[in-house]
Amino acid sequence: MVILHLYGGGMSDQPKIIETLSKRELEVAGAYADGASYKEIARDLGISPTTVRSHLRTVYSKLNVTSKIALAQMLADPGEAAAPVDKEGLTVDLALELDDAMRRERMMAHVLRIISQKDADLDGVLDEVLDQALEICEAEFGILMAHQGEYSLTEMRSRNISTAFAEWLIEQGQFNPGPGTAVGRSA
Repeated sequence: MVILHLYGGGMSDQPKIIETLSKRELEVAGAYADGASYKEIARDLGISPTTVRSHLRTVYSKLNVTSKIALAQMLADPGEAAAPVDKEGLTVDLALELDDAMRRERMMAHVLRIISQKDADLDGVLDEVLDQALEICEAEFGILMAHQGEYSLTEMRSRNISTAFAEWLIEQGQFNPGPGTAVGRSA
């Protein structure tokens, strides 16, 4: 696997630029170059497909590559003969990624149509927007919060959260996560 080479030395012929990648970026880049999809990488590393895309964007920028083939060549072990590029597999991967991007675009257009409906009831619009946001982000659960000012939030809607967390949110009502938390920084 490409990643083992990157941690193991023998990189004298490799550009030093690879050393600028973080451990997570190397994991994502290696798995992607080895043929794993965004969803497979996300599942294996316990991150979201969106985070995988973000890491790959950073990797492509740092390594100054523009394709999966160039990435695989950049990460290849110089001591080994380069593996033949699976052009059919790459075409399939790219077609799937294009389909996924088009699906997200259609969903975003649907959300914008929902929001723009003048006669729609607000509760229905909020429910639909949350459902579509979860689908777009490929998230298993989500919470729509209302900002009450100065790091203070209340839950408006939620989907698929645990019973214990739902009960905690009800108990809290308005709560202040504080500026040191991810939720607080977004407030």
